[in-house]
Formats: sequence, structure tokens, C-alpha cells
Amino acid sequence: MVDVLRVPFPVLQSSPSLSFKPRLCPLIPPSRRLHLKSNSLLFPLFSSSPSFFKLPLRCSSSSMPLQLSSLSQDSLLYSRAYWVTKTIIAWNVAVVEGSCYLYASKVAALSVTDNGIQGHDLEIKLEEDRSGLPPNVIEKFPHIRDYRAFKLPPVLDAKNLVKCQLAVAEFNSQGKCRNATGLQLPGVLDELFSYDGPLGAFYSAEAVSLCLWAPTAQAVYAHIYKDPVGGSPLEIIPLEETNGVWSTKGPKSWEGCYYMYEVSVYHPSTLHIEKCYANDPYARGRLSADGKRTLFVNLHADDLKPEGWDELADMKPDILSFSDISIYELHIRDFSANDDTVNADFRGGYMAFTLKDSAGVLHLKKLSKAGITHVHLLPTFQFAAVDDEKENWKYVGKRETKAFPRVDEKEAFVYQQLIKFLVVLAANLFNTNSIADSKILEKLPPDSAEQQEKITAIQDDDAYNWGYNPVLWGVPKGSYSSDPNGPCRIVEFRKMIQALTHIGLRVVLDVVYNHLHANGPFDKDSVLDKIVPGYYLRRNTDGFIENSTCVNNTASEHYMVERLIIDDLLSWAINYKVDGFRFDLMGHIMKRTMVKAKDALCSLTKERDGVDGSRIYIFSMYLGVPKILSFFPSSYAWGILVGNLLIYRYGEGWDFGEVAKNGRGINASQFNICGTGIGSFNDRIRDAMLGGSPFGPPLQQGFVTGLLLEPNGHDHGTKDVEKAMLASAKDHIQVGLAANLRGFVLTDFEGKERKGSEVLCYGGTPVGYAFCPTETWLAHPNLQRDPMKWKSKGVLDEGSLNMLQDIDRTAIPCYYQLFLVLQWEILNLLVEVSYSVTITSYKISMVKEWGYSDRVMETLDLDRDQKFFVDQIHVMANLVMVNYVSAHDNETLFDIISLKTPVGISVEDRCRMNHFATSIIALTQGIPFFHAGDEMLRSKSLDRDSYNSGDWFNRIQPRLADPSFKPQRSHILAAVENFTDVLCIRYSSPLFRLRTANAIQDTVLFVNCTKRLTVLGQTKVNYIFVDNQTELVNAAWSFGLDAASMVLYALYLDLCFVYLVLLDVGFPFLLSIQLPFVTLRTHHSETEDQRLLPPERVRFHNTGPSWVPGFIVMSIEDGNEGIPGLSQLDPIFSYIVVVFNACPTEESFSSPTLRGRTLQLHPIQVTSTDETVKKSSYEASTGCFTVPARTTSVFVEPRKILRSLWC
Repeated sequence: MVDVLRVPFPVLQSSPSLSFKPRLCPLIPPSRRLHLKSNSLLFPLFSSSPSFFKLPLRCSSSSMPLQLSSLSQDSLLYSRAYWVTKTIIAWNVAVVEGSCYLYASKVAALSVTDNGIQGHDLEIKLEEDRSGLPPNVIEKFPHIRDYRAFKLPPVLDAKNLVKCQLAVAEFNSQGKCRNATGLQLPGVLDELFSYDGPLGAFYSAEAVSLCLWAPTAQAVYAHIYKDPVGGSPLEIIPLEETNGVWSTKGPKSWEGCYYMYEVSVYHPSTLHIEKCYANDPYARGRLSADGKRTLFVNLHADDLKPEGWDELADMKPDILSFSDISIYELHIRDFSANDDTVNADFRGGYMAFTLKDSAGVLHLKKLSKAGITHVHLLPTFQFAAVDDEKENWKYVGKRETKAFPRVDEKEAFVYQQLIKFLVVLAANLFNTNSIADSKILEKLPPDSAEQQEKITAIQDDDAYNWGYNPVLWGVPKGSYSSDPNGPCRIVEFRKMIQALTHIGLRVVLDVVYNHLHANGPFDKDSVLDKIVPGYYLRRNTDGFIENSTCVNNTASEHYMVERLIIDDLLSWAINYKVDGFRFDLMGHIMKRTMVKAKDALCSLTKERDGVDGSRIYIFSMYLGVPKILSFFPSSYAWGILVGNLLIYRYGEGWDFGEVAKNGRGINASQFNICGTGIGSFNDRIRDAMLGGSPFGPPLQQGFVTGLLLEPNGHDHGTKDVEKAMLASAKDHIQVGLAANLRGFVLTDFEGKERKGSEVLCYGGTPVGYAFCPTETWLAHPNLQRDPMKWKSKGVLDEGSLNMLQDIDRTAIPCYYQLFLVLQWEILNLLVEVSYSVTITSYKISMVKEWGYSDRVMETLDLDRDQKFFVDQIHVMANLVMVNYVSAHDNETLFDIISLKTPVGISVEDRCRMNHFATSIIALTQGIPFFHAGDEMLRSKSLDRDSYNSGDWFNRIQPRLADPSFKPQRSHILAAVENFTDVLCIRYSSPLFRLRTANAIQDTVLFVNCTKRLTVLGQTKVNYIFVDNQTELVNAAWSFGLDAASMVLYALYLDLCFVYLVLLDVGFPFLLSIQLPFVTLRTHHSETEDQRLLPPERVRFHNTGPSWVPGFIVMSIEDGNEGIPGLSQLDPIFSYIVVVFNACPTEESFSSPTLRGRTLQLHPIQVTSTDETVKKSSYEASTGCFTVPARTTSVFVEPRKILRSLWC
């Protein structure tokens, strides 16, 4: 049997632009290793991770695979046919002149000759179905919609055939084999073996049970061990199969032991039946060091719970709205590896967070007090690239451990533990750790290359990596625990969560479900691909693993992959009480998966699960250079809040690779996710502030870094071009300050009124694309859980209650998320005044694919199908906006400022720019996001991708004790104080944390409603009022989905009856709400039909052609209780003006509209340690604001009753 792909040299020579990176795998047995022969290039068939090369070999100038010289055994290395259902195989053969056959071999003995496939146990003739693939197959596998369909006999024993090596072959009319290939099986596996029962290890009072989903396996054994490494198995237990699930039951004495699976299975990468040894993919915190074995341990056991663990849900800091959230992104080692106030055993690990008075913990307490609500931890699951055994780590001062060599694995376990203790002790005694490395490296000249050389020499064997190379998603990383063996990592992880909760911080975990680190049957870090080869990883149409995420893309379109992701999230939420999730590259996950995950988390309750799902925050982002590769564009992040769930989800919605344009089904890309409540990170404001993008010329300047005002020598064009660029950047930032709302209207630098969606960047993409600053799927929890309560209060009539109870939520795919909307506050209002609601029957045309291009419509008859999600009556799903200027990817904020500013700029001025940038983010509407160290002028020595750059380049020094550190200690202390001041300002007024799009743009038109009105135009008017409760108003709604929340505002105010037609998206529906007459809170004008100017809450004043360069002036107006117009949100301040001066000099700005105000500098800035900001002033008679250089000044107008207190 040939185990290689042979590519003749002439083919390679004809393609001079050919580029490839061969994959090497030292773990391949010698008998199967590949070697270079004289007339061909031979490459391994599988790899150790990470893997970047995929078969077939491709030329960079062509998308066509290289053609094999003749039909040979190499054909079976490809899997170009798909077994999609029990009775259908899809294959892209061009013309079928003769016949096609399916072949199977239980011992993997198939071989290819010109006469066909030999070595088979079974041969089945296929019949072509001329009607093509059925719709359900095309929906599941859209990338093969044009393939031919071949029928299999219905009596075929498919459940046993999938355990064999399989191939199909095509013969011409003369009986000669023209084409042969292997099969991809996920479709038939999903149809025959989808499973929702228990998986993993389960514990009862008398026994321990194991369940493993492995439908293609021929045999499965559990090897039971006493110790985490070494020794022979205590037992080898065969598992019994029932419909693809292998299970066994053992004695209670197994608890505390270790196990691993032996799976005999055909592996398409080797064309052999392989004996694979793998951990349990459903291990939830239970591993030995480096995942060698899985630990039998009951996560619910009392001895694994810190004191007070079961009551932790009641101690979580309350979050009333997503607008109250501020995120602080932190890597576990960055937090404490270089903190000498932390015990040596705890540095760089979970337990560092549990100390009461370490420098890092005191700093987090300060940030929490100032307003940070969530700590976002970079990956904490079991990932590759960092050895769990600390004695194996290398340091600059310790390349190899020679004084205390590791004992042989055959030695007794107790001696291994003793040696490990001595090695760690020696490391501490001889300062062979990160702090010692710092002392060595600090002695080198600051402009020396030696630091980088020393770190590079050990970077693959040290303690540091970001962790975006997952091995097992559901297990805490062992290297962060004091002991990677046994249950220590479980207990310490829980103590970390508990400690952060006690200082007022919720915890978000970084999850990476879009790829896995390894594949194949031999790699020690491969798990899922050993158990069901070819299922968990997404493959291309040739049958090779897709790598567009960077390596080993996963396939959430497959049922059991989706299930594993959702089960994993639930485990983290329930077993570890985490408060949110950040999804890496969410665009490579199916939208359906995200919605199901949201629904599952939403269902969690404190009473049943020990966690309140309504407070879990979920998000995902990708902010620049990937962790392994460096050619992807910066991506978006998304936030979801649905139903009664206050979980925030923000994810990377880039639409690229094999999933682009819904290539593998409707994915969670930016435009697909519209209408589900998923939002995005605001990279527009980042790029406008800093200049350019992470992938453009590094010296391009922006609003903060001196564009036009302090040129750095980069050729931006003429002065006029630079001025236009600065003006455009100002507009982009202004849209960002207003939460990047697509419907927010501002006057741009040309004097034209534009919506946020009409302000363009990135070659024509809109700057404003969010629907709302925070997620607003706010169905009342009690409505979903107890509709009878709402009926008893008169909110729901009998018909609506029946619809609630008869709902079939699974009947509608997840993309049918555009439906009847009501905000839960309105429902509360209705209850208070005994209103009643009737939801009428109607037909609804719903958007199947939501985007800016083709819209595929499907009509549902709700009378017939009863498929209406009445249990999720909610605000129209809106995009969430997360504002940031730096994150773990790309240069730190201080580094990028240093890079882009002129050489002559002083350290003091660069420090001021750093604070100026963070102040803009802190005072935007939406959710501010900060990279750990932004507030401390953190530098990584311009390293823009420090995922493997060690503790030295990634260090954070909360004590600021490094005497050679530049900037100096005084600069950093001032930066920290300024940062906490601006956070305190944010939380001093709800006007900085407006919850809805209406609250920001407030373009509600108030009219005299004493007579019936017609549609009043389409500029800022999106609906109208009527004069009484008996008249039905027809309102032509042509603004699209972003206007949905305005209807809610109308309902909240005083609307009696509304008939809405979404003409823009073909989404007509009838909403009939019976309300008693309510006095309308409206402005009255002299002429009954005269429209009044809408009161806008957020405005910008330095706009139009006469704008002052470098100045942004934003006002936020509040209403007054009992006075028509804007509602009152802030009991203290009635008006706020924020002036952002990016200029290198003190500047003034006057506005007639801001004259006569009783504005004064915010009291926090009046008492600030920053002497510069205290020089800010306001002259009421002229409306003139004077603000120092590179300063953000906040002026507030206290309410009349409080003014004497501020004087």
C-alpha cells in the first residue's frame, strides 16, 4: 500500500509561483514515514500541530489541485464524495457514462487499479437520482449543491458500513475505472447517530459510568490507571455499543483513578484501522498533567468546593444593564508572573487572584471601585504549547534542569512528586523564574537585541503562551495550577472565580471553538480526531482539513460538534460559575449554534443550576494579528442578549474562508447575525483615533496621534488631504461616541447631515452599523417561565396564552428572528395599569438571509403552523457596540502612540496622549473595553503579536518598581489616577451609559394629537400618533429594522393602536394593542399639524466646514421630571458637555447653542491630581470652552436643587 502523495517534478516546475509548507510529524511510526525519492516530492499525510499545509498541493496562481499522473492508490487519500443521508451519496463526477459503485473493507484493505477497487468486503451499485440532491441536504451542505445524487438501497446496513474503509468508483461503458475517491461521513452520521443522552463520566452512590460517542469505532476500551503517568493499567475494560454510543459501568473505587480510551477506528489520513489512545472529550476539569490521562472525579463533590461556593451566585455583582459594563482584558500570567508581592508558588497562576493585598489584587480592587465590572481572561482551557509540568519550563537563567533530573515513569508516583517538589524548590532558591529573568534582562542595554535573542531561544519551552491552540475546551489549563495532576486545577480555578467575585468583578472566559490544535491518530494533543476521525474537523471538497482560522477548523454545522460546544459552555457556567464567554472567530461557527447556545444558557436558574443565566455575559472578538498567522484583517466582535438572558456574547464575525457567503450554512458573520442581538467591536473608532489600521503603514497618524497637528514625516498627502483625513477621523469618532448607531444623524465635516450608516470607511463600508448601544432582547423572565402569571394580571388574553403554551420553538430555524417586538418594561407598564394585549393571527414574510445584498424570503402561515416565538416577545434584536482602542493583539496603546508620533514628542506628552485615548473610550456610549495595562502605559517593546514572547515582553508591573522603566513611576501613577478618574466620571451619570438607540438619538417627533395625522415625512420621523384609542393608524415604515425600537418608545409613551408595515424588508405584520386612553405627553404648537424639532439627547457641536481641527464637542441633555420632551434619567445632572482636545496646545471653542448654561468642571476633575485638566474653563456669556492640550474635559450642569452644593 502506498502511503504518500507523489507529485511529479515536471508539474512543480511548470508552476514557479508554487508555495507550500510541508508538514512534519515525528510521531508517525518509522514504517509509515515518507522520504524524498528521485522523481517525486513526498509529503506526510498528517501532522503534528500546528499544521498549515493541506493536501492536495495547490499553486498560488491557481485554485485547481495538481492532477495526479494516473488513477492510483493516491485517489483514496482524497474524500471527494459525501455520504449525506442513509440512502444518498453526493459526488461531483462530471459525466456518468457507465456505472458507479460503493466499496467497503472492514480491515481497510482497499486498493485502486485500472480495473477498479480491490480488497473490498462489499460492493454496491449506485443508481443516479436525476432530480439531484434534496433540499434538506442542500441546506445542510450548501457547498455541494451542484453535486450528483446517487441512491443506495434502503435495506443497506449503514450503521455497520460507516465503521469500514469506504470508497466509490466510476466506470466507463467499457468497464474501465475512471475515477475513485473516499467518502466524507458527517451527513449520514448526523442522520443515524445524533444523540442527546449522557456523555462523559457519571457518578452514583455505588458506581461510575462512562459514555463515549464514537459511531465509526470498531472497538473501544477504557484503560484504568492508578496514577496520572507511568505504570500498567489496573484494568482494561471493553465498552459496549448502543447506536454509536459506547458505555460501561465500573465500581465506585474508580473514583480518584485515571483513565484513557483506546479506540480502534478507520482513519482517513492514514488509510488504516488505527488504535488511537485519547482522553475523554467530555472531561470537565479532570486531567493529569498535559492531558495524558483523564481523572475520575465528581465535580459536585463537596471537597472540590471552596467554602461558600454554592452561595456564590448570590454574591455576584449586580448588572442592571449592559450599558453598565466595562471590560478589562487580562492574561493570567501577565497579572502576576512578575509580581514579587505574590507567593512564588502562586505567581502566574489561578491562586494569585486569591491573595488579599498583593500589588495586582490591590490594583484590580481600585479598578473595580472606579467602574470596571468584568475581567476578561485570555484562554484558560487546556491548550498546547505550554507544558503543565513546571519543572520542564525553561528560563533565561535555566535552560535545562540537571541538578534534579526527572525520574523514569516507571518509578513510584510518590518519588515523582518528591523530585518535582525539589525542582520547584531549587528554582525558587536559585531564582530561576520570571522575576529572576527580569533581573538578568534588565541589566542589558535597553536598545540591545540580546533580550529578544534570549527569549526566542526558550520561547517554545517556557511558561508563556496566549493559549489560542485548544486541546480540550472544557478543562482548566494545568500550567496555571499549583499541581496539574489530580483535582487541584478544579479547586484553584474556582477559588480564582470566587476571589474576583468578592472584589466586585465578574469573569469572562475566552473560548476558542473555531479550531483545534492537532489532528490525526498519533499526535498527543489530538483528541476528537482520534475518536471520530473526519467528523469534528471541517474538510474541504477534496477531504482535507480546512485551516482558514489558522489550523484545524472545527465544523459546528455537524450536530455532535454543536452539541459539544453547547454542553461545554453549560459546564463552564454551572460547574465554574463564570459570568460570560468571549468567542474567538465566531464567523466560523454556525449562527444556529450561537442561538442554541444562547437559549441553553438562558435557561439556567439559581434554583436548579446554581447560576443565574440572566446575568451571564457572552462575547467574542478578534482584534488584529492572529495568534499564529499574521495575514487576516482585524475583525469584529459580537454581543448577544436574547430572551431573559443577560449573557453578553461578542464574537469575531469575519466572513472569510470556506464559510464565506454561507458556504457551509448560515454562519455567525457580521451581516448574518443582524437581527439576533449580536453586536460588534468598534474597530472604526480605534482606527480613527490611532490612524490607518493594524495592516496599513505603521506610521499613519490619526486623531490622537498627531495627524495634521504634529506630522511625523509620513507622507499622508497634501495639507488639504491631511485636513480632510483628520476631519473624517473626527466624524468616525463622533459616530463611535454615539455607539456607532447606524441611524444616528450628525453633520459631517462637509456640512451634510448623514446617518452613521452613510458615513463610510474601509473602501465604502459604513462606520455606523449598530442598531443599539447595548443588547436589548429584554423579554421579561416571568413571561417565558410563567405565562399564567401574565394572564392573571390581564396582560395576555386566552388566545395569546394558548399560543405561548403551544409554541414549537424548534420548528423555526434560528434565522427567523425578526418578529413581533415588545420591550419588557412596556409589559411591566401594562401590568401596572391593567392593560390587555392581543396578538392577532397573520401571515409573516421573514428575512431568511439578512444582509446588504440578496434577501431570500420565506412565507409562514402562522395560523397553520403555530410557529410564532411568542415566548420571546422582546425588543427587536439590536447590535451591541463594544468600543476599544487596544487589546492583546497588535501593539499596546502606549507603543502605538510612541510609534506614530514624531520623534521629538516628550514622554510626558505621549503619556498624555495615552490617557486622552482611554478617556475617549471610557466616555463613549456602549461598552468600553480596555487592554490590561492601558492605564499603566504598558509597553511590549513594539511587539504586535506577543502570543509567544514570554513573560519579559508581556510583563505588567503593578508595583512600578523597575527603576529603568520608561516612562517613570510618576508618569504611570498619574496615568492610573487619570484612568480611574475618567471611569468614575463615566459612572457618575447614567447619561454616559444610555441603554437604547432612542435614548441616544431621541428623534421622537412629538405632535399635537387632537386630530388624525398622516405620515409626516421620512427624515427623522419613523411613526406617528393618533388621537384616540379606537382608531387604527396606518404608518408606512420605510426606515428598515433600525426603526423598530422607536415603535417601542411610542408604545411606552402613549400609542393607542399601530399598524406597521416594514416595506423595506418585506416583513409585514399586524400588531393590535388595546390600551385605555392615556393623555399624550407631547409638545403643543400654535398650528395643530406643525411638526416640532425633535429633542436630541446626544449632539456634536464642532461640525461642518468651519470645524476647529482637533476638537470634538459632545453634549448630552437630560429631561426634567414632569416636563414634556426628553425623559429624566439623571437626578443630579441635567446637561453634560464633553470637550476632547487632541491639539498639542490649549484651544478654545465657542458655540451659540451652549451659551447661558450653568456648566462647571466635573467635581472629579476639580479634585483630580491632574493639574492640567483643572485649567479647563467655561464662559457662560459666550459659550466658550477652553481646554488644555491633549485633554478631555467634562463640564456638568447640576440640577437647580443641587447647584448650591456644587458651588
